[in-house]
Formats: sequence, structure tokens, C-alpha cells
Amino acid sequence: MELNTKAFDFVEKATANYKGLDKVYFDVDKDGKGFYLAADGHRFYAARLEGQIPEGEKPQGKLSQYKQFLPREEPVFTIVVNARYLREAIPTTGEVRLAFYGAERGLEVYGTLTARCKEGERETYALIMPCDPNYYKKPLDWRPD
Repeated sequence: MELNTKAFDFVEKATANYKGLDKVYFDVDKDGKGFYLAADGHRFYAARLEGQIPEGEKPQGKLSQYKQFLPREEPVFTIVVNARYLREAIPTTGEVRLAFYGAERGLEVYGTLTARCKEGERETYALIMPCDPNYYKKPLDWRPD
């Protein structure tokens, strides 16, 4: 299943920087659906699988290690932005600061580009406007818990 391969590839990105947990794990959520998960100490990625549980996969029970970090309260607000715009606005090096002003006001992205010249760093700024405001009324999608 191509979507399951994409799910694995997405989750595998969270294994790059952490020595203790350097593989993707398989687990089953409360609805009995399979998903992959991985973490590296700074991020937790999970992706639900499509259709049947892949042959040979057995739940490894790793989600219990991370449940304590998953938020339990309702979010203050949600914002939906175009993923490509967000990806393009985030510099490929350094850190990023995201500023939220409300679900319908847009998202500011502050970053630093580390230039490969003696001038040093370059600061970046982007304002990404939210997508369709009616989307905010939809319930939040799946997450592993």
C-alpha cells in the first residue's frame, strides 16, 4: 500500500537525531487502527495506516511512553494554512519563531538564514494568511491516544 509507505517515510523523519529511539514503531490506537510512530526527544510523529494492518506488524506498545506529552486540554485556537506556503516560509537552517494572533488573522513566521558568506545571518519574515474560515468549525482530526 503506497499510503502506508508514505506514512512510514513521514514518521521515519523523527528518528534522525536521537540515539536511544532510532527506529519507527508500530502500534494500534483506541479504535483498533494501526499507526506508525517515532520520536527523537524534540518531536513526535505519528501517521495512521490505511486499510488492513500490514502483515507481520505486531503492536509494540510504545505509545504509552509518549502519552504524557500529548496535550489533554482543548487548544486555545486552531489555524489552517497552506502547507506549501508554510514550508517555503521556514528557513532550511536555524530556528523559527511562529507568532499567532488568532484563527482568522494569519501566522507570522520569523526565521534566520545562515548565509554562507562573511556577512553572517539574514533575518526572514513571512505572513501566511489562513485558509477557508469555515474549516475552523470542523473537529480536529485523528491523533494517537
